[in-house]
Amino acid sequence: MQTTAGKIGYGTLLVFAVLFPLVSLLRYTLFDPSMLVEAGFTMYDFHDSIWTLVFYTHITTAAAAFLIGPFNFMKSSYTKHINRHRLLGKIYFVAIVLSSLCGFYLAVYAHGGLLAKSGFFLLSLLWLYTTVKAVNLARQKKIQDHRQWMVRSYAVTFAALTFRVWLTGLAMFGNFDLAYGMAAWLCWAVNLIVVEVWLWRKNSKQPVTQAPNAL
Repeated sequence: MQTTAGKIGYGTLLVFAVLFPLVSLLRYTLFDPSMLVEAGFTMYDFHDSIWTLVFYTHITTAAAAFLIGPFNFMKSSYTKHINRHRLLGKIYFVAIVLSSLCGFYLAVYAHGGLLAKSGFFLLSLLWLYTTVKAVNLARQKKIQDHRQWMVRSYAVTFAALTFRVWLTGLAMFGNFDLAYGMAAWLCWAVNLIVVEVWLWRKNSKQPVTQAPNAL
């Protein structure tokens, strides 16, 4: 039985899952992206057709994954609506594969120097790894392990939001380039640490058993 705090937390996650992708997409479609270049973000090269294609592929597929994740975590999704769960899972997987591959390319051009470039590169690598691992476990019918790795995958997906939170806070100290680089690491590292602690506490309270074939 989910606690009241758990329900509030999950409800908050759903709100972010809907609003954040919407706001992010509107930011790059309704507003003139050239303003970002004028503000000093030289990594935004909208005159390069290849970079622009990769960039928009990255943000749209990332938005799709960000939106889908929490809905597939719903118990009713993998117990009562299995076909829908599988379909959304496939879309989530394809979206992350595309977005992470684009992320490798974009990391080379990232603002903030080597610190930011390496942070975003590892983010893409971990995003791809955790998601592929989760899918392989599902194919092996190791459902409990699959669910836990999907939680890790979404923790990396959620870095799209936590990056902006970290950047906003760290930039207050004055050195924006350093803040950008630090945020590129903290946005996924802290998420994964929090998730690992949560999974450890969850597993320590109940025996880990493989769920029946629900996928």
